[in-house]
Amino acid sequence: MATYLRMQLSQCDLPRGQYFDQTGWQQIDGRHHYFPDPAPENRLAEPPEGGSPPYLIAEGASIFRLSVDPTLSVATAVEQLIRTFGRHFDIYLPVWGYSLFSVCRSFLQDSGLPTACILYLIATQDFGKTATAKTLCQLFDDSSGCMADVYDAGSTMSAMERALMTTRDRSVLLDDIYIGTNKAKQRERLASAAALLRFAANETKRTKTQGSTNVYVSCAAGLVVTGEIPMEASSDVTRCIIVRIREKLAGSSNPVDLESLRHTAATAMQGFLAWFGERYEEFRSRIKSEMESQLAAVKSAPNERVKKSLFELYWLLCRFFDYAEAVGAVSAVAKGEFVRATAQALTEVWHNIAEELRRIENCPKTIRAAIISGVEQQAFSYSTHKGCICVKLPALTKYLQELYRRSDLSEQYVAARLRQYNLLSIDASKKSTKKIYGKRYLCIPISRLKLGSHQV
Repeated sequence: MATYLRMQLSQCDLPRGQYFDQTGWQQIDGRHHYFPDPAPENRLAEPPEGGSPPYLIAEGASIFRLSVDPTLSVATAVEQLIRTFGRHFDIYLPVWGYSLFSVCRSFLQDSGLPTACILYLIATQDFGKTATAKTLCQLFDDSSGCMADVYDAGSTMSAMERALMTTRDRSVLLDDIYIGTNKAKQRERLASAAALLRFAANETKRTKTQGSTNVYVSCAAGLVVTGEIPMEASSDVTRCIIVRIREKLAGSSNPVDLESLRHTAATAMQGFLAWFGERYEEFRSRIKSEMESQLAAVKSAPNERVKKSLFELYWLLCRFFDYAEAVGAVSAVAKGEFVRATAQALTEVWHNIAEELRRIENCPKTIRAAIISGVEQQAFSYSTHKGCICVKLPALTKYLQELYRRSDLSEQYVAARLRQYNLLSIDASKKSTKKIYGKRYLCIPISRLKLGSHQV
């Protein structure tokens, strides 16, 4: 059958053109366009005017549209968006910068630069981390008009990896990885988020089957994660653009219409992408040399990967403010102020990352060391009895949660770890706790608090 079809096709005078099966930056007739764009897609049977090669956008790519507000002019949308940034520069600028990073991933790769970071929004419940991510990063709707590329904590690893491989030059949101009260599930989600982070940031390829052929694919999307607990490994932290939300972003005193703001952001993004495409080659010739020049000034600072990621966000935000000035949304003086605010906001991100690295470095590496440190610093209430340190399970659990900033550590988990590493004195009841003067305590023999790899 395949041979027959090839013979038939070879005898036909079919129009020749280009076929695009993914969103993002594509080159047509020497110019760069971001697909899908607002113009109607050309079909192979309907060549565009001017003699350019016809092209076809696959249905799977053409169904996505920026959620623009058709009543807004681009200049008004940009002006309104920037005015909103002023409420919380330290949060909104890095998040918007990552939104620009996501739609420009293939541009950065085309320029020979890494795309080795994810956005991690950390905040307690109801502080606005999910709303911020959806409003400024998830700007595309699908064919039904629903927000696209949003996944919750219950999504499988395979579904998330598939999304990251196929969602080219857009951002994928993994929302609230610590939601729920099941501590075991929270730990699983933390591990899944860390694995996805490494896939998204390492630019490693995975094998994917297409028909009877195995092809190698890599992450094509930006990854946005929201949660309450920071990553546990230093190498994971340096892959993150960490934005901390320390207070509620909106309330009765400062309400924000998030749905309207999302449409405003999408409208501003659509105009920016068209403007950026006209200057694609110019920008591609500039960005790498500008990065080298900028990073030479901070050569002695550690964490090369973090420095490169922050520069990319800074450079893209500067181009956005260039665009804002070009459409008359801001003056040259105001643009300079926003550029300075951008540098300050990204410096705060640098401090967030450095703070997490110090925390990980200074934290006890084993549960034994954590208990010894807590006893020495009197960080929890305990007593001694018959050669044991006696502490109530809730008190020790709370201490470990605060020490490691991990609310996923449950009492059952802590007790199980102590038993696993033989750090408990167990009586005939076989329970983790023993009764002492009518009350139950964890009894940790002082003699067993010795060197070992009993990691929390």
